[in-house]
Amino acid sequence: MRKGLASDVFSYFSDNKIYQYDIERALVKFCKKDILFVKHCYCDLSDKEIEIFVDWFLFYYKLKDNKQKPLKFYYLTKYLSFNEEDKENYKNLLKSVYSLWKICKIDLDKGMDLENMYNKKHIYVKEKIGTHDIDIGDIIVNRVSKIDDHYELLGNTNWYWLKTEYDHPVLRELLKYKKANPKLVRDLMEQFFETIEKLKNGGREKINKKLINGDECICEMCHKQGKIGGLQFDLITNEPLLYCKNCASKFVNYNN
Repeated sequence: MRKGLASDVFSYFSDNKIYQYDIERALVKFCKKDILFVKHCYCDLSDKEIEIFVDWFLFYYKLKDNKQKPLKFYYLTKYLSFNEEDKENYKNLLKSVYSLWKICKIDLDKGMDLENMYNKKHIYVKEKIGTHDIDIGDIIVNRVSKIDDHYELLGNTNWYWLKTEYDHPVLRELLKYKKANPKLVRDLMEQFFETIEKLKNGGREKINKKLINGDECICEMCHKQGKIGGLQFDLITNEPLLYCKNCASKFVNYNN
């Protein structure tokens, strides 16, 4: 697969005035800001954020006029203009999978055997640098695509690495969904780090005052006592909001 394939497709939409509304609409949803902000924010996104946005836009966003996802729409409308190599490249890109991948085997400087955490299917990816400083059982979040006669991880910055030995809370949340996507992962990671900062800034003491028997609370949603299943902070008061496990599971109704 030639480099820059996804970037070429994104440029087709971002450089075309016909799709200006779609780009701005997608940025509003991605950045969670109003339209006046997003008209100027794209240049302020980091390289990692841009790569996440491009992936999410091409594979998950639906165009306003035809409700199709940009990459698939581009493939269907431009197919006859592709040479045979690009036909195969775009076909493989469309079939690529973004997911949580558990590392089951590591061949140093050669590759890794990965298990899709959502459907338990295994796939072997060719990889060199990524085989270092990583352990069997760790979770990587990335897109995997067929390239020629093998599979590879795509993207330089659009991936995360979760150490399962720490029982990562983001991993627990992601596994509540049927599948992952870059925006969902980004949002949950941001929420996690925001929560950590709030805990450092006096939030932990406020939580301790609401605890009952160490691991129970009066749920903010159902107002019943139960095991703690979720934590949020009030956006205005910065007060911690505790939820029981039953109510916390309802948070999976997530607009991504």
